[in-house]
Amino acid sequence: MAAKLGNALLKKRGKANLLNVIPEELDNTQGTKEERLHQLWDKWYGCTRCHLSTTRDPGNDPNDIVFGEGSCEAKILVVGEGPGEEEEDGGVPFLGDSGRLLNNLMAQGTDDPETKQVLADYHKVTGMQADRKFHEYMIEWRKRDFFLINTVACRPPENRVPNATELKECWNRVWNVINILDPLLIVACGNTALAVLTKKNTAHITKQRGNIHDIEIPGRVAPIIYPVFPVFHPAYLLRKADFKIKGGDWEKSVEDWKNITKTVRFLEKHGV
Repeated sequence: MAAKLGNALLKKRGKANLLNVIPEELDNTQGTKEERLHQLWDKWYGCTRCHLSTTRDPGNDPNDIVFGEGSCEAKILVVGEGPGEEEEDGGVPFLGDSGRLLNNLMAQGTDDPETKQVLADYHKVTGMQADRKFHEYMIEWRKRDFFLINTVACRPPENRVPNATELKECWNRVWNVINILDPLLIVACGNTALAVLTKKNTAHITKQRGNIHDIEIPGRVAPIIYPVFPVFHPAYLLRKADFKIKGGDWEKSVEDWKNITKTVRFLEKHGV
């Protein structure tokens, strides 16, 4: 897989036009990556840009949003659709059943020896305690190696797909996170994330998953090209539930996450 990526990925840091001005929407955050992310979170805390601000759970802090979570030095940015009920309650993307399935995919795709051993041990035992231990480990592990975010920071009613206005208003947050993190690779989970990142009205994840897409993100001096790797959203895989079918979407997803790791290693090797 990595050997087929070719020269396109090696141009990731290439500048398209040095005369481009700084977009007004790009926040003037300063300091370390961690400090800049905190400044960005402060700005978005209590956001009222779209109707979703009126639907936030009043049982929690009604000003709080599901901003994102992970390492400031993450090489992989994972973009999902929108928070669900557990994500809204916990304030973290990819919790609940979808998050647990994502944990499993990440563990199967990694080349980290410790995580691979944790997964192997998990498959040898059953029970709620073993399940809880595995997912607690994975949540902490993905905080160290990834950054996770959604296209919108507030839960759409009834977990519906975010509409165009909501996606547009929340894009500046996603854009600034990309600008601050400057990841090697962006993983688009599902149609909505892929459509937002590629600036399309629609996306067809079934046809596009597993194939690298280059996107152009405006930077402070000039646009930067980032590779995007589309994958099935874990919520879709839960509905499909073809875990034991050879050649099914679950098996394809496991292979995709292995290729995500190979892609990042390729980019690291070539100093991109």
